[in-house]
Amino acid sequence: MGRSIKTEDIIITPTTTSILAFKVNDYVEEPCVRCGSCILSCPADLQPVSIMNAVKRKDMSALKAFDTKNCIECGLCSYVCTSKINVTDYVKKGKAMIL
Repeated sequence: MGRSIKTEDIIITPTTTSILAFKVNDYVEEPCVRCGSCILSCPADLQPVSIMNAVKRKDMSALKAFDTKNCIECGLCSYVCTSKINVTDYVKKGKAMIL
C-alpha cells in the first residue's frame, strides 16, 4: 500500500517508513473484459469497474450510489486488472468529483 509518485521531487521525513523504486513498464490499456477481478479483490467491498464507468459518464448519482468515498485507495483493483486499466486513478477522480 502507498502512493505512486511520478517525479523525483519528494521530501523524505523521519516518518517515511520505506521507498520502493520500480522500473517503468508502459502497458497498453485494453478495453475492460468484465472479468470481475477488481470487485473480488476490493477490501472495501466496492465495485471499482462500475465506479470507473460512472466517472467516464460523469454520473454523480451513480458515484454516490456506489459509495465511492469509501475507497481506501489500496490499488488492488489496478494491480489485478487483466486489461491493465489503472482503475484506482478513475476511483480517485470519482472521489474528487463528489467531494
